[in-house]
Amino acid sequence: MSRDLGAVSHEAVALIPQGLIFKSSKGWQLLHGNGGVEYIGDKVSDYDSETVLSIVVVETQHQVRILSSSRMLVWDYLANQWFEWTITDGVHSCMYRGRHVYLTATGTRTQEVTHTGVTYG
Repeated sequence: MSRDLGAVSHEAVALIPQGLIFKSSKGWQLLHGNGGVEYIGDKVSDYDSETVLSIVVVETQHQVRILSSSRMLVWDYLANQWFEWTITDGVHSCMYRGRHVYLTATGTRTQEVTHTGVTYG
């Protein structure tokens, strides 16, 4: 691994089955188990200047959810696809009792599991 490639913060590192995803000064990277590094952030490079508040792996949905103060970036690591949710009130996130939860200044928002799409309530 290159000496100039490392995580920008501990909030920007997560372990997934394929290896370790992290945000570096060069964007989102995937460190494979064999030591190889792959740049995976080309589709979300417009958001590289945003500070990562939290990163959570939702294994049941094969997703990495990355919260900033402006949005939640989601990377589906099986499909190798990115998408974005507009969430402007998040301050942190975590898994709680098998569901993804993000915190706001006024309380928590928990992922609803009864819908076909992802919503928070």
